[in-house]
Amino acid sequence: MAKRIQVWLNFVRAKPGDLITRAIAVYKGLKNNPHFTNPPFAIEELQALIDALRASNTEAMDGSVKARAQRNSDREVLVARLRILAHYVEDNCKGEDTIFLTSGFEQRPTGRTQTVPLGERIRSIKSAQHEGEALITLIWDPDAYTYLVRWAFYHLATGPGDWTEIPVANIRPSTLITGLTPGATYAFQARAVYKEDYTNWTDSVIWLCS
Repeated sequence: MAKRIQVWLNFVRAKPGDLITRAIAVYKGLKNNPHFTNPPFAIEELQALIDALRASNTEAMDGSVKARAQRNSDREVLVARLRILAHYVEDNCKGEDTIFLTSGFEQRPTGRTQTVPLGERIRSIKSAQHEGEALITLIWDPDAYTYLVRWAFYHLATGPGDWTEIPVANIRPSTLITGLTPGATYAFQARAVYKEDYTNWTDSVIWLCS
């Protein structure tokens, strides 16, 4: 019997921005995925729910009771649909890690496993002290002389826009990114720079600025 892989349901308690980030990853992972060809509902519905929460989360920044109520309602609906997709992925990944990871969900940690990195070279992206700022932490590469990070506005239908790129000398402390637009979704990528070469850009990590 194949092992049972479980989805990490940490998104259930996530802030709206983090929830949207996970939902986008799942949307990208399941859309046209040959391993998950019969989802319980059309994957385009997930995109509509993401757009709805993104819009209501932006409106809720003005602090109005009505806007916050709408954001909370949109959040609950998105969480419920992600739960349905989580069970679907668990039932159809055949117990194989490689198939499971294509879904965009995170695997539930076991034992002492801690936070899973967001990507191949990006450990985490978090909101900084002020609006429109982010703190990005990279994963150490013993062969790297330095690193490069770039980001761009991201839309589900069209992907990343024009990139902004900066050098990153060290992975600690986290690198401060400024000039972002609160409520906007961004794609982040990173690469390592070696003595005479550099790596390819990583796959995009999608993050909502809140």
